[in-house]
Amino acid sequence: MRIRLWKMIAALCAALILLAGTACAQTVEPIRNDPPESLAGTTVQATIKAYDEGIASFYVILYEQDTYLKDDIAALQPGDVLIFCDEEHVIASMGLLDEETVEIKCEDGEEILLDEDSEGVCLARSVWDDKICMHIWVEWNLLPAEGITLTDASDLEKEEPVVTTGLEAILEIQRQREAESIGFDYSVTEITLNEAEEITDIRVSYAPWQ
Repeated sequence: MRIRLWKMIAALCAALILLAGTACAQTVEPIRNDPPESLAGTTVQATIKAYDEGIASFYVILYEQDTYLKDDIAALQPGDVLIFCDEEHVIASMGLLDEETVEIKCEDGEEILLDEDSEGVCLARSVWDDKICMHIWVEWNLLPAEGITLTDASDLEKEEPVVTTGLEAILEIQRQREAESIGFDYSVTEITLNEAEEITDIRVSYAPWQ
C-alpha cells in the first residue's frame, strides 16, 4: 500500500513539473507595425483582388514581412512557440549558423533561419525553399495610375520581364492568372505607388508554388 502511494505521489509530481514547464513556455509573434498615414512613393508586397468599376479601384491587401526583435529571439528555448507564416511552431532546438544567423528547428519539421540586420531586427525565412513569410498589414482600395504597367518576371525561360501597359490589358492577364494559378498573390507580387498613392507598376516574380 505504501509503495503504491509513493508511486502515485511520484506520478503527480511528474505531472506538475510537466504542467509547470508548459505554463512557462512563451510565444513570440512577428513585429506588427502600424501602417503609415501615406504609402506614397513606396513599393510593397500585395495581393491584388478584384477591380471595382464603380470606384475605379483595386481592392488590395498589403503585407509586411515576418520580423522579430533580436532580444525576443535570443530568449527563446526549446518548447517555446514561434509564430511564423501565421502558424504556431514549437521549437525543438536552436543554434547559430554564423554571427548573424540563428537556425531554429521545430517539432513539426519546419526549419527557420533568422538573419539579424543592423537595427537589431531578425528577418525570418524557411530553410526548405528560402520562402519569406508575411502577415497582413492593411487593406485598401487603390487607384491605378494612368499608364499603369505590369512587369511580369515569373517565366524563367524568358531572359527579360514582359511589360504590359494599360489597365484593360492588365485586367485580362489578372483574369487568366486567377483561372490558371494564384493570380496576383502577395507571395509573388509587389506594387509601386506614386505620390498620389496610385499604382504605377505591378511586378510579378517567379516562385515554384505559383
